[in-house]
Amino acid sequence: MTKDISASTRDDASKLLNYWRASVSDSMFGKGRFRMTELRRNARLSSHTMEAGRLPRRQTQAIFEGLDAYENSVPIRLWPRVYARTVNHGSARQDGLPDALAPIVSEAVLTRGGYILPGRTLISRDLLEPLTTGALSVGTVEAQDKFLSDGGFGEEHSSSNNAEGWARYLKFCDELLNEVSGDWFDTDTNFTERSPGFFEVADDASAMVRGILSLYDDLVACDEVPPLMRNYARVVPRSLTPSLAQPYALSERLGHSNDIFPTAENQRDVLAHMAKAEHGEITAVNGPPGTGKTTMLLSAIASAWVKAAAEEGDPPVIVAASANNQAVTNIIDAFGKDYAVGTGPFAGRWLPDIKSFGLFLSSAAREQEASKTYQTESFVKTLETQAYVTKAKAAYRDNRGQPLFDIHPSRSEEPLIKPIDFEQAGNKLGEVLAKHLTVG
Repeated sequence: MTKDISASTRDDASKLLNYWRASVSDSMFGKGRFRMTELRRNARLSSHTMEAGRLPRRQTQAIFEGLDAYENSVPIRLWPRVYARTVNHGSARQDGLPDALAPIVSEAVLTRGGYILPGRTLISRDLLEPLTTGALSVGTVEAQDKFLSDGGFGEEHSSSNNAEGWARYLKFCDELLNEVSGDWFDTDTNFTERSPGFFEVADDASAMVRGILSLYDDLVACDEVPPLMRNYARVVPRSLTPSLAQPYALSERLGHSNDIFPTAENQRDVLAHMAKAEHGEITAVNGPPGTGKTTMLLSAIASAWVKAAAEEGDPPVIVAASANNQAVTNIIDAFGKDYAVGTGPFAGRWLPDIKSFGLFLSSAAREQEASKTYQTESFVKTLETQAYVTKAKAAYRDNRGQPLFDIHPSRSEEPLIKPIDFEQAGNKLGEVLAKHLTVG
């Protein structure tokens, strides 16, 4: 297998990263095509609200109902204009066009006082060329990018000068639509502007997507695209590595997840190849349910942890990602039930209250429910306190240090405690999670 990464492959990775980032950013902002049933589910904006930039008190109270008192604002998505299908003889034509278009969409904040503070504002990507052949469009991405290059409406104004900020926002919307769409909405006979627009409370996906975009930005800014990303973001497939000849050298496998059940032949096959894999290489493992993929994964992780400990290095942070939560929770469940604790004075987990080696990073909306079953982000925060650090040091000394003193009475207590900086380790993990792993 060719080990060198060619310049063209590096260029492919950078181009794909930028393309993927743009795709994620487009999906984050909301669509511009709607069915009438979708419009009815969203909160309408009255004419007065569109003039003043402020919701009625009763509507605002309904949105904040159930939120903590310290939450003074909520994120919303705002569509200030709606163009509905033209109706002839009581019904719209059945020609495949959407029931309504809401071309302009804004990220915004709603305050407890009812003020709407718009931020970044665009025309929805699903209404701009390039699109699939024959799809309805009102302008081009190129025209929008050209207009926004002179400065977009990206800064939220404050409620103290709401009148001026809201007027500036409405003017920006007019200019954006005119520059990108021209007279499309004035001349098209299929759609007619109707009463003012609508909004929805933004879900946790917005925060998740911002975390993903931040990660993409970091990768794009790297002088060298990381090896794993280079191998994943390829246009030309990489040559497959020839299978290792049996019998496998198992000396590089330093750990196993269970001291009762050994690995099966297929699992040993995968583990041997993973042990030989170089940094950034990808190992694909395929098999139907129940064939031991999760068990194999636990053994691979155990080996990586033992190797790091033997080399006196930092333990690896291993990320399990999937298109659905169950695949991730299956792995975390396995950490809790299939990882043997062993026997003897040094068996078991060495820190109190930690019941699993896995951490489940759910969305904020699901955090409370997920924390009933799994160790979540809120659980990590309880570990990053001075009270827990003090408790953990005492538990480590009393439960794990004493047996070693019994075996080696000449050993002092201080060397056992000093190398383990619980607070530093917790802060490091927190930084990694906050920067790159805010996921749903």
